[in-house]
Amino acid sequence: MNKALEAAKWYYSVGLKPLPVKQNRKAPALNSWKEWQEKTPTELHIKNWFLAGGNIAVLLGKGVREGEYFVGLDFDRRDFMERAFKEIPELRELVKDTYTDLSGFRHLPRYIFKTDKPIPSLKIKDPELLKKAKELRACGDTEEAKRVIKEAELVDIQGIGTIMVVPPSIVKEDGKIGKYKWIHKIPPKFVEASRLLKIIEKLKALAGIKEEVKLIETPKHVKEHGVKAFPEMPPCLHSLLNGVPEGMRNDSAFLLASFLIPKIGADLATQKLLGWNARNKPPLDEKELLRTIKQVQSVGYDISCRAIKSRLPVDDATCKGCRWRKILAPMSELRELQHAEFEEKEVLKISRKEFSALGLAFPHETAYAVQFKATAEILKAFDKNKHVILKMPTGCGKTAIFLTLCKHFAPAIVVEPQRNLQDQIFERYGRVMPLAVLKGKANYVCSFTEALKLEELILCNEAPCQLADEDGEWFCPLYNKFCTGVSRECEKEGVVCPCRTCSYRAALHCARETLLRDGIVIVNQGNWWLFRDDVEFVVVDEFEEVLSNLAKPVRFKYASDDNKLKAIENELEETRKEIKELREELQHLEFGKERREKFKKFHKLQCHLARIELLKENLDAVYLIRDEKGLSACYYPDRLGIIVRRLFKTKTLFVSATAPQIDGVEVVEIGENVIPKERRPILYIPLERVTRRQIYRFGKEWIFKAIAEAIKLYFNVIETEKAIVHVRSALQYGKPIAKHLAGSLKTKLRDPVRSIDKELKEFLEGDYQVFIADALGVGADFKGDDLKLQFVAQLAYPDLADPKVAALREDPEFKDKFDDWYNEEAIRQLVQVCGRICRGPDDFGIT
Repeated sequence: MNKALEAAKWYYSVGLKPLPVKQNRKAPALNSWKEWQEKTPTELHIKNWFLAGGNIAVLLGKGVREGEYFVGLDFDRRDFMERAFKEIPELRELVKDTYTDLSGFRHLPRYIFKTDKPIPSLKIKDPELLKKAKELRACGDTEEAKRVIKEAELVDIQGIGTIMVVPPSIVKEDGKIGKYKWIHKIPPKFVEASRLLKIIEKLKALAGIKEEVKLIETPKHVKEHGVKAFPEMPPCLHSLLNGVPEGMRNDSAFLLASFLIPKIGADLATQKLLGWNARNKPPLDEKELLRTIKQVQSVGYDISCRAIKSRLPVDDATCKGCRWRKILAPMSELRELQHAEFEEKEVLKISRKEFSALGLAFPHETAYAVQFKATAEILKAFDKNKHVILKMPTGCGKTAIFLTLCKHFAPAIVVEPQRNLQDQIFERYGRVMPLAVLKGKANYVCSFTEALKLEELILCNEAPCQLADEDGEWFCPLYNKFCTGVSRECEKEGVVCPCRTCSYRAALHCARETLLRDGIVIVNQGNWWLFRDDVEFVVVDEFEEVLSNLAKPVRFKYASDDNKLKAIENELEETRKEIKELREELQHLEFGKERREKFKKFHKLQCHLARIELLKENLDAVYLIRDEKGLSACYYPDRLGIIVRRLFKTKTLFVSATAPQIDGVEVVEIGENVIPKERRPILYIPLERVTRRQIYRFGKEWIFKAIAEAIKLYFNVIETEKAIVHVRSALQYGKPIAKHLAGSLKTKLRDPVRSIDKELKEFLEGDYQVFIADALGVGADFKGDDLKLQFVAQLAYPDLADPKVAALREDPEFKDKFDDWYNEEAIRQLVQVCGRICRGPDDFGIT
């Protein structure tokens, strides 16, 4: 049984929002987890998040049902907890008959309650110990100060915007394993917010904190300063007057004060803002509100549209046609407003009703005109050919286009090469479209982990069933016999087959059920073939990455014959033998490091075998390369269309910003870009034409120094907090550039061992200024307010020293086409890179 999924469903049923947590850690697995404070996950979200098992947290604050809020009570010290229960009788009564669990490391009970109003988060700390820590820090003993601060933590009131890791999670911390356990697995008890706040006040008093927790009361002047009593103001500010939730109160108070004080004076503005504050949920502390008003009054801020947009989630629909845009625009924004007017003319938007005329359902209320144009042209192209390429600039909403077509031609599958892209689509569209996600087997935990009580997780790509032979049989390590999966014979004997609760099997079943209901399944490149006979329509996103994988040379391990067919058949025969021998060895090998290493080799051999089989099926598109390492095989770039048409036999849409022309495939090319040129400038700064002769005479160091100096110069001239540097090789070229940047800009060099997603996240969330990396042309998304600049340190021409490229250059069948292909490859790479920093019409970025 999938314990995580069952638990998540239970938490959801009692009104809490369960979120997935990273393996062995307390951090949320979703990058955008904060948005679920306002949004509500569906049962489909829960199923997809927890199909692979894993840890669980619940998001406290706003619950699944309207008007329900949740708050957690988490004691940090046993002595304070025992003292609190002894001296506060109301606390003893409060914790009866409510949800209770045991924390993973401190082994102290934690409680969750349901309330009628949101409760702010609060950490109650020992003021004497905090004073001691301050003295230690002043003396320079920071390590001891940190220890004392940790010891000062008494109790954590977990309210709005906090997450609590809950059972049956297991986490690791400093080499220790912490297991979260239920004490009372019952729905959280309802407690009035006022009653809870009084008990929190007593806990603060017990800790020695003198300030009182004031209960929220409606001031007398609320009616006198209602919404109608405010002067006329921009719609975006007017929308705040009915009150705002926690997380928006400080920014809203600052903006309203900046607008009101110059118009009606500080005294009247203060009275009106006190009335406004009572409508907030919950109200801001009165002292904090008065401090904000005083700050605005003393400094005299000039409010502008830019200031409002930087602090509030204002959408373009609200701004469009607003007469306040020019009234509140300082001189620095006039040029930006001119650009915005230009954008409105260029980026035409239409209603989704336009799609209804084509018999289509668009997932958004409005669409770019180019999206409608592209969709209509794709439908026409499918009348002529079942294989169509959509070639369209980055940021034009290609995902919405192909999902619209998927719904039209359903059942359908979307092939996404990267896991982060799969997650992006599901998170964005999972609530409005019938979607399921089937990831690679390495994302699911094998049920034999629990059945065999193993300490280390076994992932499904290393599961015993992966060693099945030609007849589908594999050795079951639990019952020591060969089987073919879920065994009725085992279950007749009264034992449970672990395969019955396989998380990957459950995800596969969910995907098949989705297709049976004319839904859409998002898969990776390794899984799409499972459904190719079950669907009417296939979308291949990031098509250039699929082509890039196809174009990689296949190195022969055994073959040496220059005859293509003989070499391939020899390689097939020997590879199959090696796989068979390794399979037999792995069948009886105990779980551990040695088995894991051999499984990696087993997967590589299987992948190698699949590529050799594909070579044999497409012999007419293959050429051989011989170098000092031996024999390799490649496909002619101009014959990839043959392979594509053979692989994808049903109606298929290939999506890319830079897909090449492929014989026998219809192309729909959309030239219009929804991002105006003014918002995505490209600066061409040639430092030097670097030739092999120059490198031989002067070395490479002067080149890297010149690149680093240019990066420093433009980083300081252009207002940006962060910048990306694209190189062909992070170690060969990135490392020396990073060396010359050291001391001037805090630089992160990509670690080739770690995934690019983790590296990029660490850069964007950390205090780094520059990230130097390779392989960032496809799938990466750098948009952000503090990232407006990227450098292309090298144009990515194919390497003429590469044996594959050298052989292609000399091949008599391709020699005449080589120069065109050579330049087109560099241009395609450059276009992909330029599209990383601007992803929509509101973005701005310089390359």
